[in-house]
Amino acid sequence: MSTPISKQRNKHIQHTLVEAARLAPRYDPELAMLYERKRQRGNANRAMLP
Repeated sequence: MSTPISKQRNKHIQHTLVEAARLAPRYDPELAMLYERKRQRGNANRAMLP
């Protein structure tokens, strides 16, 4: 179950975490497989979230 990202957040940290999530599948084959499975279920942006 995923929880929504808080509205009370540090935007700089959020940006850094989102960019790291976008790059992670490129460098880790296990994360790439997990991302691809979740991406096939729907929204690619949603697949980056845990």
